[in-house]
Amino acid sequence: MSTASREKERDVISRVARAVAFAAALAGLALAAAGCQAWFDPFLDVPEWKTVRYGDEDPASPIKGVTRMTPVQECEYSHYVRAMSGGLVVAREVRGDWIYYAVTRRQFVQLPPDAEGQQPRVVQAVVVERCKAKQPPVPPPVPPYEMPERPPSGTVPTVDKKQREKVLKNIERNLPTP
Repeated sequence: MSTASREKERDVISRVARAVAFAAALAGLALAAAGCQAWFDPFLDVPEWKTVRYGDEDPASPIKGVTRMTPVQECEYSHYVRAMSGGLVVAREVRGDWIYYAVTRRQFVQLPPDAEGQQPRVVQAVVVERCKAKQPPVPPPVPPYEMPERPPSGTVPTVDKKQREKVLKNIERNLPTP
């Protein structure tokens, strides 16, 4: 292969590599613009989709392989309210219409015996369950109560003359004299 053809091949490869990198950058921008950025934003310093297990950082852990942190699960808002009222929520983050929260639970793990004839040990592991719940829409404020207007009455009450004179005389009688 001649030097000119090698140069041409390198040029084509570099152009293809640049085009792929540019396409990947455009795809990332499109995902961010489409609102998919939350999928990549870490909650509790771990991406939303990832499961963390004991033994990931310390391979010598006796309980390696046991789930330590779950991926984020979508839950009902009522689950979040029950967890909050029960005091179970250990971390909470609001992102737009979503509430991200974490609840801990204990899991019992049986370890194999160290030596022959020894009983297996049971260890308690803490599992962090990560969830997200969509906030319900806020209802519009209730308008203040307004008294309805009284409908106009079509009739005027009639008072007979004798009753009217009697009432006026009672009023005059009760007025103080000068």
